[in-house]
Amino acid sequence: MNDMNIRNTAVRRYASREKLDLVPHDPSEPFGSGDFPPFEDDYQPRSLRPTAEESKPGNPQLEILQPIRGGRDVGSQILLCKVVRGTADGNNDNKKHAPFPIFDPRLYHMRGGFDLAKEPPFDDAAVAYSELCREAAVYQFFYEKGKSGHPFMIAQYYGCCIANVKMFNDAATPDTWVGLILIEYIEGLSIEAMCTRDHSTGYLQPPLGEHVSLHSDQKAEGKGQTKMLTLNRQVCLDAIQSLLGQIVVCMHLSVSVPDIFPRNIFLTLRNNALDLQTPRVVMLDHRFSSVWEHTRASKAGLPAYFADLKLPLHPWEQFGIRGKMRQFLGWIPEEWDDRKQLLETTTHGAAASTPATGQASSVPVTTEKTGIAKSFDDWLVDCFGPLEDSNPDYAVFPEDGSGSGEED
Repeated sequence: MNDMNIRNTAVRRYASREKLDLVPHDPSEPFGSGDFPPFEDDYQPRSLRPTAEESKPGNPQLEILQPIRGGRDVGSQILLCKVVRGTADGNNDNKKHAPFPIFDPRLYHMRGGFDLAKEPPFDDAAVAYSELCREAAVYQFFYEKGKSGHPFMIAQYYGCCIANVKMFNDAATPDTWVGLILIEYIEGLSIEAMCTRDHSTGYLQPPLGEHVSLHSDQKAEGKGQTKMLTLNRQVCLDAIQSLLGQIVVCMHLSVSVPDIFPRNIFLTLRNNALDLQTPRVVMLDHRFSSVWEHTRASKAGLPAYFADLKLPLHPWEQFGIRGKMRQFLGWIPEEWDDRKQLLETTTHGAAASTPATGQASSVPVTTEKTGIAKSFDDWLVDCFGPLEDSNPDYAVFPEDGSGSGEED
């Protein structure tokens, strides 16, 4: 069977109603990127093949309901599953459904000779396992800190397992063990899933003014009592405020959070099958985050980037509209796109710059009309307080005239 047939067959292994028998697994130390110690220096990954003791009967079993992120060449899959035997987290019926990130090397993008890494990890199996180890380390860290699960943006963590997903269920077919991570079920939708995109501008187009169903509840639906999210601009901005406020806390705890994309940010109105009054923001996919204590720099004795700060860094210092937040334009006001300002400046001459005072009422026209700050920078200061040492919640860097501190 050639590589393409192997990959196509592997996709079918994760179809609806397929079963996965789980075996607990203790992942290796994170590896696989320049942030971590060299692969060959005592960082050989553990075998995914379980011992006879670990493979004892009665281990949990999952039934796949549907893929949340799946398919050939997409890398790690996220599968919505139902626990049909045993649980990883007790017997709470509200936790019988959950999303499981699964790392099957057969479903990673096919690479040719020019794509192969010049240093370990060399193959798809090592790449897949490295992503498992990095993501599991992030969940484990926040679990131990008591900062996972509601109301935090990190989903609750229940551990790491492996499953045998060999192509054919017969003795002649060799075993194929892959890793997966057990987390709480987030009954919600990603920001990207709630929106369409403007093909000409690339802006997100949220259904403002409409009621959005973030989850399915047949009992409530039968009574006409389904909890819906009424989406408006303030709800969108509140979600971003919660997200950025929590990210800088993560950074203060020495965890990097590089992958901030609309597809990874979820909103939910549920917690253990109970309705929430306001949406909880959850970030899924931490494959490229790093916990400082596991990094090469930490093991060399270097202090974490923000170790000397008593408070989390002010979000204004980290997030700019020219960087990560550009992908959220449309969800956040399109008027904040500074490409428009650049065009106006080029067309009409140099415009006077407005400092990030955070005083929305002092900015004419735009704020008086919408009640929202004129720029993203102003809004950050509105939300998180002044860029001064007197700010009781956030630290600021010394004044250097450089503007927003994000590297674009």
